[in-house]
Amino acid sequence: MPQKHSEASPTEKLLSLYALLLFNGGNPFSLKELSTRLDCSKQTVLRLVDQIGTAEYGEIVQSRRGREVYYAIERPRRLPGVSLNAEGLYQLALCRKLLLGLLPRGMKEQADKTLGMAGPDAVALGRADARGHIDYTPFQPMLETFMQAMHARKVCAVAYRTRLGRAPRVFAFAPKNLVACHETLSVLGWEVTEKGKVEALCDDSLSLYLHRCVSVDLTPRTGEDLPPPKIVRDEEGGGLFGSVDGEVFSVRVRFAPGAATYVYERQWSGRQSAKVHEDGSLTLDFDARSRAEVVSWLLGFGDQATALSPGWLREEMRRQASIAVEKY
Repeated sequence: MPQKHSEASPTEKLLSLYALLLFNGGNPFSLKELSTRLDCSKQTVLRLVDQIGTAEYGEIVQSRRGREVYYAIERPRRLPGVSLNAEGLYQLALCRKLLLGLLPRGMKEQADKTLGMAGPDAVALGRADARGHIDYTPFQPMLETFMQAMHARKVCAVAYRTRLGRAPRVFAFAPKNLVACHETLSVLGWEVTEKGKVEALCDDSLSLYLHRCVSVDLTPRTGEDLPPPKIVRDEEGGGLFGSVDGEVFSVRVRFAPGAATYVYERQWSGRQSAKVHEDGSLTLDFDARSRAEVVSWLLGFGDQATALSPGWLREEMRRQASIAVEKY
């Protein structure tokens, strides 16, 4: 079967391509990388490049390295103006509020200053409420360094502490994407060689929690030849349960009436089905890719959830229950 591509409209893809080329510090993208990032065919990318080339906001610069063709954009002296109406400003303000817990204080203040033109009501129209949130204010300089490295495709020297009391490990890291998941900011990229040619040390990309970084320093080394990290996608576009890529498995859980409504109202996986029983309980079937995350999730429901399958999940829940009994 032919590969399925993103269902984004041609206009959305055109804007995405323009943004990629415009805000990449003049560094070129290969045709293959643009195809991957936009989730479309190379032929579609070429058509979009031609469209941008006929516009007045920047000139497409084409280069070749071996057999691979690269594209960049010569930044125009005057950028196109962007006009937002009051409704658009209100929506931006609401998005800012909902992401409140993930933004360092300096970035929050800048967002408030920018959105102040929408009036005081826009800044106060919503809020995010999270328990046990992380204060990213002390990590803003490191976040900005990562963002600078991603734009310029540079390698960073990172000191990273995996646990309290442990000495940080220092290594070379090429950041590629920022990921927000479960009220936590992570940086996705590649651990690379510390000297010589920049090459990935592993086949799998590496995800770093921003709040566990001790220091992040920009280096002059360039990781432009590194591929974008593998982004896990589900065929149906909904994503599977779990943020860590792994072997896909099916799960069946019975939820008591006290938790059934909460579970039923939410989408947990791109492939799931739910059956409501006469007593108000619920059986949920879904596909997942991370064993540890499924176990942790079910433990959070206490006696309101019973794992029915697979067998290893029932055994693990039984083991966790035994450990809890011994502790208490």
